[in-house]
Amino acid sequence: MTGAGEYGPTVDASSDTETHVVSISEMWRFMRKANLDGQLKALHRKSSSAAVAAVAFDWCIIALACTGVWALGWWAVPAALVAIGNRQRALVVLIHDASHYLLHPSKRVNDWLAQVALCWPGFVSLHKYRSLHNQHHLHLGDPVLDTDFLHDESLIRKGAWALYTAQAFNRTTLRGALFGMLGNLTWRQTAPILFWWCTALLFIGTLLSPWAAVVFCMLWISARLTVQHLTISFVIISDHVGLTPGSILGFTRNHPPNSPFTCLLHPHENGWHLTHHLLPGVPFYRLRAAHRLLMTWPTYSAAEHCESYFLGSRTVVGSWCRLNERSTTTTGATA
Repeated sequence: MTGAGEYGPTVDASSDTETHVVSISEMWRFMRKANLDGQLKALHRKSSSAAVAAVAFDWCIIALACTGVWALGWWAVPAALVAIGNRQRALVVLIHDASHYLLHPSKRVNDWLAQVALCWPGFVSLHKYRSLHNQHHLHLGDPVLDTDFLHDESLIRKGAWALYTAQAFNRTTLRGALFGMLGNLTWRQTAPILFWWCTALLFIGTLLSPWAAVVFCMLWISARLTVQHLTISFVIISDHVGLTPGSILGFTRNHPPNSPFTCLLHPHENGWHLTHHLLPGVPFYRLRAAHRLLMTWPTYSAAEHCESYFLGSRTVVGSWCRLNERSTTTTGATA
């Protein structure tokens, strides 16, 4: 069985993903009846300038943070780690878009830009990332085949802090924060990463000084192990954990679009996760507009749209553990 065509999933759907294809087909049926399908299709346009501007912005912030430590001394390190770790998180968002061929209208340019500016500095193979991420879309909610499946109901019952610490402080995730995909790649996939780093450090060392190259390397690794890792650990739980596996609409949430924490946790409009799963061909800078259109569809508007991260009635952290509320209600009713 194939996906929803040009504006549906970017990979072929197999029989065990029929419910996901049905959700997307239902969405398009509604949008056609509402005469909104043309507007939704138009949002699939890719802008090379928007993507390049995002990449340039992230690297400028990283360069400024490193320059600040170089010029002002070690007391500037904490602020630099926050800035670099936040932009490392933003670069991962752009890798995600690149895996869907959304950075540039040309697939060749898309992959070249992603590898040079995003993947190789982040110890990532674009090909491997794309393969794993496609599996996540195809088999969303499958405990075995979904590569991002973290929905452990026994852990959910222990609360949000137990969920977070289990994700953030285990050997596998910490090793990934330090080495990325290195160690799980072939030599052919590893070589360009090593070449990028040798070239970058040689360039910085020649342009400024060997010590500047050391500072950049230390800040980069430290930010990955702290700010980036702690942020991504939160985000990867927030996408699906605590909801009901079995469908895109039931097992995916949107995050608060206007929270003070949004730029830290979900830069580049990455919080529209439900929107993305329904419309994986829409680039990040058009997801907000796509969300506004989809809110006219009652099934979508009734899905999980969080209003804040930590405080309030529809929080992200509260949504992680809503299973506890459902279990309590069921037990009470039985009693």
